[in-house]
Amino acid sequence: MVSLIFSYNFIGNFSHRNASSADFLWPVAWLEIGAFKGLFMAVPIIMFLVNCAVVIKYELRILRILFSLFCLFVAAIDNSFGAINHGWHIWFWISFLLIFLPARGAMGERGYKLATLSIIVYVQAMILLFYSMAGSLKLVAGLKSLVAGEIGNFSVLGFSSLLADRMVQGRGSTILGGFFVDNPYFGFPIFVAMILIQAFSLPVALFPRLHRAWGLTLIGFHLGTGLLMDIYFATHILWVALFLVCSPFRIDRGSWRGIDRNWFE
Repeated sequence: MVSLIFSYNFIGNFSHRNASSADFLWPVAWLEIGAFKGLFMAVPIIMFLVNCAVVIKYELRILRILFSLFCLFVAAIDNSFGAINHGWHIWFWISFLLIFLPARGAMGERGYKLATLSIIVYVQAMILLFYSMAGSLKLVAGLKSLVAGEIGNFSVLGFSSLLADRMVQGRGSTILGGFFVDNPYFGFPIFVAMILIQAFSLPVALFPRLHRAWGLTLIGFHLGTGLLMDIYFATHILWVALFLVCSPFRIDRGSWRGIDRNWFE
C-alpha cells in the first residue's frame, strides 16, 4: 500500500521526460530497441496496476514477484536519465524480500507468524546494512585522510569543508549549512557521531530495544542532511519509520520484560 504512492508518482514524473535523452541501463536496455524506446511510459503504468493487484491479493506470490520485477525496471528507468537515485535501492530490495512472505494456512497460525516475522527481520537487517555500508565507506575514507595528514571526515575542518564544497556545487547556501561552515567546532562532533552511528547500524537488527531509538536517530540524520546539505531521502525516512520505529519487536516505554510474547503464540 505504501508503494502505491511511489508507483503513482512515477507516472507523473516520467510523463515529463523525453525518451530521447535517456541512456537506458540494464535491466531495461531493451527499451533502446527501435519502437520500444517510445513505450517506456508503459512500464510505470503497468507497475501501478500490478501494485493495485498486490494490495487486493497480496497473498499471491506471483503478483509480488511481478511487482518486485517492475520495481527494478522503474528504478532503472529513473536512473537512466543521467543521475543515480540511491533512494530506490532500499525500495526494490524490500519488494524482493517480501516475495518470500509465507502463505497463510500452509504451516499453522504460529508457524505463519514466525515465518512472517523472520522476513521482517531480514528487511530490518537489509535496511540497516545499507546504512552500515554508507557509514563504513565514510569511516575508511576518514581514516585514510587522517593517516595521510589531509583534511577529511575526522578533521575538525572536514565537515565544514564538505558543506562548503556541497554548497558551491549545489544550490548555494542551505538552511543550516552556513552556520556550520562558519562554526566548524559545532559540526565536527555531530558529524563523527553520525558516521559511527551509520557504520554500526547492522548489529542493531539483533537488539530490539534499540530499534525505535536507532530508527528515530536515523530519521534525525536525514533531517540533518536536508537542512545542512540539501539532500533529502523521503523514502528512507518512510522505510525506517515503518520497519524500525514501528518494529514489531520494539520494546514499549516502561516495559522491562522484553518483546511481547503475543507475537510468538
